[in-house]
Order: sequence, then structure tokens, then C-alpha cells
Amino acid sequence: MPDKKMLVGKISFDIIGRWSLWFLAIYLVIYFGTGAFMTWWGDDIMTWSFLENSRGSARIYFFIAGILSMGGLIRYYVSNGVTRRDYFFGTMGAAVILAALLTVVFGAAYGLETMAAAFTGWTQSQSGSTLNLPGQLLSSFFQFILYYAIGWFISASFFRFHWFVGLLLTFVGGGLMGVIELFWEAENSIFQFISVMASGGVSLMVSVLLSTLLFLLLAAVIRMLTKRADIKAV
Repeated sequence: MPDKKMLVGKISFDIIGRWSLWFLAIYLVIYFGTGAFMTWWGDDIMTWSFLENSRGSARIYFFIAGILSMGGLIRYYVSNGVTRRDYFFGTMGAAVILAALLTVVFGAAYGLETMAAAFTGWTQSQSGSTLNLPGQLLSSFFQFILYYAIGWFISASFFRFHWFVGLLLTFVGGGLMGVIELFWEAENSIFQFISVMASGGVSLMVSVLLSTLLFLLLAAVIRMLTKRADIKAV
């Protein structure tokens, strides 16, 4: 009999992966379609780079995917004899792998954008980020998985507690989004009044370390919430 954790991971990977394919296909069509239209219109300057623009949209996507990872999914698994532990580790593992894969895809698409710029005359914008390409890829990966975890945290909060407590923890999730911005894009953070980080930023290694710690903290809280939530099998 296959390990249930691996089975849950495969099922979750397939489900979220299908969502990701739809998101990616729609996003690529819109992005490169916009670029082609701008060239046809006579504007050869792209005012944003692919990595910068895709990061914002993908963060929202992962946040929504995190919210949807509770609810029907956990009910389905519980009703089929899957433990909450296997549900948690399988689903979280699938999300991490998908975040990494989507980061790689965006990096490859950025390479295609660079080649397209060379052939079409687009001028790629290099503004908006002081990170090199590896740094931007790391930034994308950590922001994707952290936004997923925040969405899951908020959804699990409503399952575990009264709706009012869930609403309060939603504001906590919003604050955590500001913290993530502080780690990677201090100039856009709602906490940019913290002058030490907002003025000079934090180093790449510090951002990676803090993001990892925040992810582990969120994972531990989600594990606790899903372990104790009142889930009725269907």
C-alpha cells in the first residue's frame, strides 16, 4: 500500500498543478500579448520586466491556492481515511514543489523575453529591483510559498476558531504580507517606516534566512490548526 503522505502529495500536486497551468497559460498570453501590442502600437519600451510583473500576480494566485487548500480538500482526505498529518505534509510538500517549478518556468520565460527583446527591439526595464537574476528567482520562490502558507493559515483559522477570531487572524495574515515585503522589497512594504530596513534593505542571505524561519513558523501554526480543527467527513 503506498504511503498516504506521498499519495496526498501526488493528488494535491495534480489539483494545484492544474490550477497553476491555467494561471500560467492565461498570464503568459496576457503578458506577451501586451508586449506584442505595444510593439505594434509603436511603443518599444517595456516599463517592467517579466520577473517583476509576474511575481505580483503569482503571489495572489498562491495566496488563493493556499485558502483553497483547506475546506473541501481536507474533508475529502479525512473522509477517505487520510490522517491530518499526512494531509498536512503531503499538501505542503506539493505546494513547495509547485512554487519551485513555477519559479523555474518564470525564469525560463524571462530568458525568452530577453531573446524577444533582442529580435523585436523592446527595451526591457531593469528598474524596480536591486537583485540579480538568482536573487530575483529566490525572491519569487520564497514569496510564492509564503503567500501560499498565509492563505492556508487564514483558511485554517476560520475552521479552527469562531469566525470573529478567524477575521482577526486575517489581519495578522495581512501584516505578515507586509513583513514579507520588508524582507524582499522594503520600498513597497507597509512597514517601510522601519528606517533601518527600508533605507538600506537587508542582504540576500538575511532575507533567505528570515523567510525560511517565517515559513517554518507558519507551517507549525498551520499544522497545529489543522490538527485540532473540527472537520466533518463527507
